[in-house]
Amino acid sequence: VGMTQHFMRSYSDLLIRTCHRRGVHAMGGMAAQIPIKDNPAANEAALELVRKDKLRE
Repeated sequence: VGMTQHFMRSYSDLLIRTCHRRGVHAMGGMAAQIPIKDNPAANEAALELVRKDKLRE
C-alpha cells in the first residue's frame, strides 16, 4: 500500500488540513527506499522513487 492509493491520499490531505488548522506545519517522513551500493541502475531507480515521494509531499 502506497501513498498513491485513494484512501492514503485522503488521509494525507486530512492530516495536512488538521495541522494547518492548528497552526503547525505538516512534515513528511523518511523515504522507505535506501541506497544500493553495488547496483547503479537499481540505486538510480530507488532514488527516483524517493524523488517522486518527496514531490508528492
